[in-house]
Amino acid sequence: MEQSGYILNYELSHKNSLFKLNDGEQVLFSKNILNDNDLSGKLCLPDARDYKVLIESCHKYTNTESDVDIIPIESSLFVKNSNKLALRALKTQVIIDVLFKFDDPAEKQRVTSDDLFVEVKFGPALQETQLVKFKVKSETSTQTNINQLMFSSKSWFAPNQLIQLNAKSNKILFENNFKELRVDEFNCASNYVQFDAAVGIFLAVSISPADVDEISLVLRSQLDNSVLSQETISAAQGFKLGPLKPPFSSYNVELSKSGYLFNKLNSGVQNKDTVQIDFIAEKLGQLKVNVINSNSKTNLENVLLSLSSENRLFRSTIKTGMNGQASFDNLKPGLYYLIVMMQEYEFIPNSHPIQISDGYYMNLVVEANRIAYSCFGKVSSINGQAESNILVQASGIRSESDSENENELCRSVQESTPVENGLGTFRIYSLRPNCEYMLSLKNSNEQSQKSSKIIPEHYRFIVNSSDVTGRNFVILNQVEKVDVTLSVSFRSSISPVIDLKRVNNYVKVKLFKTNQPNSVLQTQFWPANSMVYFNNLPRESMQQYSIQVELLSPSSVSLFGTITQQQQSVLQQQPVIESVELSFYADSAHKQLVANFDMDKKNYNGFGFDFKQQQYQNFYFTLPLFILMIGLVLNSRRVQQYLQQSYSYVEHKGGFVKYFQALVNPQKANISSVAPAQKSNKSAHKPINRETNQSDSEKQSSPKAKSHRASVIMDDDLIEQAADFDFTIVGRSKKTKKVE
Repeated sequence: MEQSGYILNYELSHKNSLFKLNDGEQVLFSKNILNDNDLSGKLCLPDARDYKVLIESCHKYTNTESDVDIIPIESSLFVKNSNKLALRALKTQVIIDVLFKFDDPAEKQRVTSDDLFVEVKFGPALQETQLVKFKVKSETSTQTNINQLMFSSKSWFAPNQLIQLNAKSNKILFENNFKELRVDEFNCASNYVQFDAAVGIFLAVSISPADVDEISLVLRSQLDNSVLSQETISAAQGFKLGPLKPPFSSYNVELSKSGYLFNKLNSGVQNKDTVQIDFIAEKLGQLKVNVINSNSKTNLENVLLSLSSENRLFRSTIKTGMNGQASFDNLKPGLYYLIVMMQEYEFIPNSHPIQISDGYYMNLVVEANRIAYSCFGKVSSINGQAESNILVQASGIRSESDSENENELCRSVQESTPVENGLGTFRIYSLRPNCEYMLSLKNSNEQSQKSSKIIPEHYRFIVNSSDVTGRNFVILNQVEKVDVTLSVSFRSSISPVIDLKRVNNYVKVKLFKTNQPNSVLQTQFWPANSMVYFNNLPRESMQQYSIQVELLSPSSVSLFGTITQQQQSVLQQQPVIESVELSFYADSAHKQLVANFDMDKKNYNGFGFDFKQQQYQNFYFTLPLFILMIGLVLNSRRVQQYLQQSYSYVEHKGGFVKYFQALVNPQKANISSVAPAQKSNKSAHKPINRETNQSDSEKQSSPKAKSHRASVIMDDDLIEQAADFDFTIVGRSKKTKKVE
């Protein structure tokens, strides 16, 4: 057996292709690649020599410009295990068409494929540009007598990239000349762009004389006066605008250049699609004005110049700059009047007639004489902040001259000006020389002026031959608010405890108008020893306010930072031990009040009063009375016997006074009034610790407390010392007793 042929394995990357293979003379193989199964296959070739593969597709497998890809196959490919042809598409085809519609068949001859093109931007950041040219594809006619001419072009771009297309022509008008397309790698039918075009109109512009260049041309829409295009042209070349969308009346052409006036002569239809517009350029005149001081020969700034034409159709007002100059440009030929004005200066003459001709240029020098002067200053607060709504007034007093007429002339002068808002500066114009003035302030708000102090109250000065400067005022405004503070002082040598925890004292402070006690303005809770700050109050000298300070029963609330809402709720439930009310008038900038609570002086805790039991004092006060009434009803005889025994026992102890004093303060009575022999046994009786957490009922039931109180002996001197002693019977009704 002898080998006479070879196998070629081929593989394509994309469908929709016509695959052909020839040997240079005839086609040996041809196949349409329509589905995925056709993308690869085998070919039997007679011998190992050079062949060519031709591919017609919407995909480009080579970098050639031809529509058909020609791929050579060399004989060296036919080697065992190497005879494989793999083709990968590099670009994808994009079809661009331009459909031109026209009514008159003669208009077909006006447009060729060279009269239009499409600019395509692609690549990274759309920085690459390609110009696409067209060929005539077809010509059709419709039943509505509208003729159509189709121009077409093919371009190749990398797949999946964004391209921008901008259609341009100097003869036809595109309805939409800008489009974007994302190249689809697999669906060639979607890579299609069509531009619709029609016959446009043109505006031809001519300008005379022809030696004028750098003319600004602006095309505006007559509908909304918007700018459609703007160009710089020359009169020698002229300009043609278009193609534009009909009608001609939709557009307006404007020409401008400094020193020239462009007048439209006429506008008529040159042909069916072009309008000719003729302009004539008229060179304008120019007037420059320089104002100087006649004495110092220096330039004057901010001099007002007003120029108006004889026919009142033109008027312009400007001020001179730092160099004392100003310029009136683009003046039409004619007669003008210039008026020069500035405060404190006199111009002779102040009106100048000026004749302007075509292209006329004039430089006018005007001299000014100083006839009055100004006063400069600033109005500020004590911290340097600029004041506003202030009027500064200068009133004439007298003249240095002995002439009575001149004195009357100075007295009649009164000038005023408001300070400049934000800066506080002022300038009073037109002060006569050799006159004395009084400078003062006037506030626009009379009430504010009464409550303010001005330093100094006024200035007196004589105007010489120069401006007056440095007349500054400082306004001291009265404080319109009242700051209120309250110092709370709390004194107690006893530190009460609740459930073996140290407790704290707080005060509840309420601020209200004295005549409206039910309308509380502010309520606060503060520690008993603290400084209380209130919100600012309006300053009203006749308004009286009151502050109620309530000392609350000790609480276990601990303060770390500000009092929380939950802590305020707890303090709100605390009983009030003592209340103080303070009053004041809101007639000054600050009010300081003091509230003192001295627990040692009032002896609130001198009888071993337990703070926790105070919350339940109503229950303890009512219970003994209730038990007593029940006992009297159930066993009146036994009660009478018990009361008789108690009375005998009290009489045995020296009467009610000594008995109650022994119960209240046994330690003090023992030290003060026991016999010398009995003092030696004092150590046998342990003193009562009043700072413990033992309740009053426990103290009374304690055997030691009973024996201690039973051994107290009081003499007459001690009874006299206790004549003004206040005490509380614990466990019974809380009443203050007077020992007599």
